Amino acid sequence: MISSTSFLDSSPLNPVDEIVFDLIKSKDNRTFLEKKVQQCLNQGIKPSEHALLLHCGYSIAYDAQTLEKFKALVFKKDPELTKLIKMATSEGGLLIKITNQSFKKDLTENKEDPIFQQIRAKVECGYFEEAKEELGDYLQEFILAKKTLKSLISDGKWGDHLLKSFEGQDLEISIENIEDDQQPKPISLSGFQLMSEIYLHEGKFPEAAGILWYIKQLHDDGVFHKEIDAQLDAIEHTLLQQVSSNQVIPKGITQSHLDREKLTQLREVIKDKYLPIQLIEDTYERAKALHCLYKDTITKEIKAFIHNLAQDVIAQMQDLGQKLPCEYALIGLGSLAREEMTPYSDFEFAILIDSEKNEDKKFFRLFTTLLNLRFINLGETILPALNIRHLSSVFDDVTPRGLSFDGSMPNACKTPLGKQLKEKGDYELIHTPKGLSQLQFIDAEEGEQKRLWVLKRYHLPSILSACTYVSGSKNGYSLLFDYQEKVEFILKSEGKKRAADLMKDDLANFKPSLEEENAGKNYNVKKDLYRLPNTMFDSLANYFGLKATSTWDRIEELEEKGIFTTTGAQDLKELIMLSQEFRLSTYLRHGKQKDHLDLDIQKINLKELYYRVLPFTETMEIFCSEMKNEEQIAQICLNPSSPLF
Repeated sequence: MISSTSFLDSSPLNPVDEIVFDLIKSKDNRTFLEKKVQQCLNQGIKPSEHALLLHCGYSIAYDAQTLEKFKALVFKKDPELTKLIKMATSEGGLLIKITNQSFKKDLTENKEDPIFQQIRAKVECGYFEEAKEELGDYLQEFILAKKTLKSLISDGKWGDHLLKSFEGQDLEISIENIEDDQQPKPISLSGFQLMSEIYLHEGKFPEAAGILWYIKQLHDDGVFHKEIDAQLDAIEHTLLQQVSSNQVIPKGITQSHLDREKLTQLREVIKDKYLPIQLIEDTYERAKALHCLYKDTITKEIKAFIHNLAQDVIAQMQDLGQKLPCEYALIGLGSLAREEMTPYSDFEFAILIDSEKNEDKKFFRLFTTLLNLRFINLGETILPALNIRHLSSVFDDVTPRGLSFDGSMPNACKTPLGKQLKEKGDYELIHTPKGLSQLQFIDAEEGEQKRLWVLKRYHLPSILSACTYVSGSKNGYSLLFDYQEKVEFILKSEGKKRAADLMKDDLANFKPSLEEENAGKNYNVKKDLYRLPNTMFDSLANYFGLKATSTWDRIEELEEKGIFTTTGAQDLKELIMLSQEFRLSTYLRHGKQKDHLDLDIQKINLKELYYRVLPFTETMEIFCSEMKNEEQIAQICLNPSSPLF
């Protein structure tokens, strides 16, 4: 299929393109026009992708004989163009279908597209995978074709020719109808609703809800929103009915409005407290103020918000007759454990329990699914985060990415249900302290490459080595302390090796650069500015066996151990808080996760950050190269001539 970006090119029309447009419009003189196309090809003038798409689309819809002639003609002169024609034929046919759909007056809401009727029949027969495959292919092609048509219409040259090519049909109105979802309901929205139904049939509740939220973001009509809200309530209702014979009343959308109000209030509190910090000119004083903001406000407020959601879900389950089977602790991982989570970040967590019985784990699997639905109903979970294979090519640029579960992609999955792809490497994060601590071990017998691959791909051992209490039962804290002791014991022998495995690789991947080829590029806040300090201090914590989990506290612990001087520690605190401020300020400004930095606003802070991160990177490279020499390693950060100072 042709990439939609190829239609945004502003290349001028060439002679053969002009003739192709005439071919589309003309019902007579087609033989004469085809000869003119041949003359252009003889002169080495190729039709553009735009012209191919329109010609093939029109021909496959209305004149298959002309299409075959055109393909044969082009193939004689340029076999490579034949591949392009095949792609254009498929996509062009969809373009024609879209433009025609808005003019069909006989379509109504109650008359389902024949393709969907066929797919629904497969679902009723239990052929879920086949139905999803067919529907997914259709939806992805349809969305790409719609974007392509919009691009062509918005282009002055091509828009004029396109409009003339379909005389009597107002394509601009057609596009508006497609985008504004005037009656009849667009085929893409109906298709997504059907895809949600299929996932609901399979018992995949988060995926079913996530798809509905995606199309809810696409469409701002109140009546349609009520329809989607009813379907979202039905998803929760279906899940609860499976576990209770009692009368079930889903919290659903009514509760989601309350949750979103509380989240909005939380963000406003953070924004208000951040405003005066921006006025602090002294870098270290601003770093200390930011540290207090993260530690005393952001982290506490987010923990409280999630704790309330979790306790509400537990109470809901108990009302349905689901008795809490054992002691438990919901523990935050990743940025929450490091006290670096923003109010727009992904939530990574695990559940500690005092039993490895499968029956007890079933309770917490249901709890996790219900909690995930509460997060999805905040309306901030992007479609790709749900890892829906049949919609993998759908680019979600309409959902305001914010507070959500960690993604379900194979390299993410830092939630209790873990990675369940029925293959080697699957895991679950619902365990006793002993069971969860076993995930710290890496099978070294499979070789160093395998070991590094596992560490890099899943980052599970590193992520699970730092955690913080979020919610739980009466003895939940005891489970957390037990787990932390077991991990600390394991890392006494494993930590240095892990640091060696990861530090060198992370330096290669995230090392900042001021090379000429990077001039004028967009800065990705997370990858370019935040990731390196974050990963380096994870490795330093492993290497030196630090007890602290937040990056700020780790720096202070390294200073207390004599690894860093007071001056070096201050520079590093400024470095990590500057990188965190970039992320926080960018997200607050846009009201969602958006990782491209606004250089007009952040030039001074960017200079301050690079002033610190470049020598820090150089020091870490020296540290990494000398890691096997423990006597030498102890002196690297303290050395007055170290690049760090």
